[in-house]
Amino acid sequence: MGLAPATPLYSLHKLEKEFVTDVLTGCPTLEDLGVKLTRIEDRAPWELKPYRQGAYYEEYLGEFADPEPPPTVSAVS
Repeated sequence: MGLAPATPLYSLHKLEKEFVTDVLTGCPTLEDLGVKLTRIEDRAPWELKPYRQGAYYEEYLGEFADPEPPPTVSAVS
């Protein structure tokens, strides 16, 4: 609906604005569940590497360093 030619009744921006809040409701957060949050800047090179291989730019061998694999998460017992 966000791409409708007239003024749309619903859009992703409107849904996010009306139904997402920063107020905690007592539910456990990701940090409470043991999930370690990472910044997108630290994760992006690893996630985007497969897409860069098929790009139009032909890189020279060794021009870009291979990204480090993300840390593994061990189960907490």
